[in-house]
Amino acid sequence: MKKLNMDLSLKRRTLVGSGILSVGALLGKLLPNSIFAQIPSSDRSIPLHGGSMTMGDVDNLRNGFDPQAILTDWDLGKVSPLPDGRTLREFELSIAEREVEIAPGVVYPAWTYNGRVPGPSLRVTEGDRIRIRFNNPGEHPHTLHFHGIHSARQDGIPGTLEAIPGETVVYEFDAKPFGCHLYHCHSAPFKRHLHKGLYGAFL
Repeated sequence: MKKLNMDLSLKRRTLVGSGILSVGALLGKLLPNSIFAQIPSSDRSIPLHGGSMTMGDVDNLRNGFDPQAILTDWDLGKVSPLPDGRTLREFELSIAEREVEIAPGVVYPAWTYNGRVPGPSLRVTEGDRIRIRFNNPGEHPHTLHFHGIHSARQDGIPGTLEAIPGETVVYEFDAKPFGCHLYHCHSAPFKRHLHKGLYGAFL
């Protein structure tokens, strides 16, 4: 009895599978003639799914930065030797509130570090002394919060080196540990500052 049930189940699956293949083959024969025949030949390159597509290019000159170029556009800072023989790297980051074109004709009111999203990619060597002048001419408080190991006084969270509008603060710490890290604004509300564009890479 068990074997009979298994045989019947297999036969049903075979019939269903054959039916699906037959319907698929039939539609494959009919659809090109029924659907594509209704589309002008000049428009047949347009995707049918959704019927929408982006036309044109983002104006990188208007934005002031090229997203492709900044992938390898490292900011190495101003380099000078310290008395103990180590390297001092000095950077300057400023808040700029500006519109950024994110798709052709679509602009977003961004908050940026140095006028771009993401902010400059800061590249250093482990053990370097890092000094960053952070200017905030914007309308909201902002910070620089670096992922890595540093003093809590340099952590860039509200209450520690948060630059209020019109203020300049200085962050200074040793670069460690080695790796690819982030920096971003940590002012409240945190999510808003992040999605507005205040983040960058610290390598």
